Amino acid sequence: MSDIGIYSSPIAGDVISNDSGKSTIEMGGFLKILAAELQNQDPLNAGDSTQYLQQMLQFTSLEQMENLSKSVENMFLSQKFEQGSLMIGKTAKIALNDGTYKTGQVSSVNLTNGNVYVVVDDDKYAIDDVVELSPGESE
Repeated sequence: MSDIGIYSSPIAGDVISNDSGKSTIEMGGFLKILAAELQNQDPLNAGDSTQYLQQMLQFTSLEQMENLSKSVENMFLSQKFEQGSLMIGKTAKIALNDGTYKTGQVSSVNLTNGNVYVVVDDDKYAIDDVVELSPGESE
């Protein structure tokens, strides 16, 4: 199990989280750090303002890419869930970890911890393990 922590940044005052070894800071925290840098810089050796603008643009671009990635991930998950719902009432052949197969009628589909599962005979199996699908007994 990974260590997930949430910390308060003494400089930024915003939440920094460490999830799966990745540290993140929100845009507000980044702007506060940037403002602190500007306030505390040596007036005789001022930094290049274009550097600060570039950093802010890079941060914004990265944040937008992360948002796009999350949106695509959610869309993919939604699509998998829809595929699973279309399996309800059908007979599924599911590959098991030991190399054998389980065959049974899909009774439901559920989403647990970001993964889509089909339920066959009251047991849940990853939707990616379904290798064959045929019409149900009543069709």
